Amino acid sequence: MRRTSILILFFLTGISGLIYQVAWVRQATLVFGVSVYAYSVVLAAFMGGLALGSYWLGRRADNTSTPLRLFARLQIGIAIFGALSPFLLTGLMPLYASIARGLTAGSPLIIGVRALFSMLILTPPTLLMGATLPVLARAVVTQGRRIGSDVGQLYAADTLGAALGCALTGLFLLRLLGTRETILLAAALNLLAALLALFLLPRLSESAAPAPSRRRAQTKK
Repeated sequence: MRRTSILILFFLTGISGLIYQVAWVRQATLVFGVSVYAYSVVLAAFMGGLALGSYWLGRRADNTSTPLRLFARLQIGIAIFGALSPFLLTGLMPLYASIARGLTAGSPLIIGVRALFSMLILTPPTLLMGATLPVLARAVVTQGRRIGSDVGQLYAADTLGAALGCALTGLFLLRLLGTRETILLAAALNLLAALLALFLLPRLSESAAPAPSRRRAQTKK
């Protein structure tokens, strides 16, 4: 029950993460123009944020006794920053247009401005995304001999969710909902994952307690 519940949480984050990525590429293409540059910059910002978040915020996972609560906070933060991202990209358009005026599309300055704007907008949510694997690993890994198996299952659930999110976004969501609404849907999935984590927190904590402790608690009742 404990492992399955956490795998479901990570599956949801995998779906939302790739919905964001595909939609951000679409949004950046609409705002900045050239698709190959938009894709490269968004992908670099996305992967860089994941790496930084996994390294920096992931260290907090070892210091928390309630990783699911920390996970819920991360998901709420991702939802907030993610939901704001399309509005921020659109809001920066006038500034970008003024800088780009008179410059060629492949100008190093234009590429640098694209990268800077994308980093400013995408780093906060992707930083928090990067912390989800170490935090959920802290929640699911209970025995040293199962570390490889447990983390492997987490990564598999995340990757499967990412594949589904990528397919859904590219084939259906962008066409049916539009870019902004698709990003808001991803934010809603983050909030759903946060609510599920908070709902599961007392139940998984109780199930993880040692058997003698549970028996003493039942005796007191």
